[in-house]
Amino acid sequence: MLRGAVLEDAGAVSALAACIGCEKAAADAVRLSLEGGAVRVTVSDEGGVNGFAVWSLVLDEAEIQYIAVAPECRRRGVATRLIDEIAARASVIFLEVREGNAAARALYKKRGFAETGVRRAYYSDGENAVVMRKEINRGTDTRH
Repeated sequence: MLRGAVLEDAGAVSALAACIGCEKAAADAVRLSLEGGAVRVTVSDEGGVNGFAVWSLVLDEAEIQYIAVAPECRRRGVATRLIDEIAARASVIFLEVREGNAAARALYKKRGFAETGVRRAYYSDGENAVVMRKEINRGTDTRH
């Protein structure tokens, strides 16, 4: 199940953000949830949060800030559902991903994103970010 995040999700979102090494992701998700922002969580059959996405939407252009999935739920379509939810609301999606995150880059490519550039030393540890973009053509894109 996919739904908007609520304040009660804060603990689970914080734990997932720790999985990706980004406490800022949790703080942003909680803040945006309280402000009615674009934060979605996936919920397991047992009711626990197993993934979340934080993104912004301006007109029909979305930017993904974070996607995190619980380690035990990876490779089960959780991130794909989150990406598809964003794609349903936008005509273009942008994101930055760590250059060394091969799994995420492969997922995004599989979902139709193209690598469009590199931001040198983008992350605080000096790692580069790969800029990716996806254009959504409602009539022909079966991967949105």
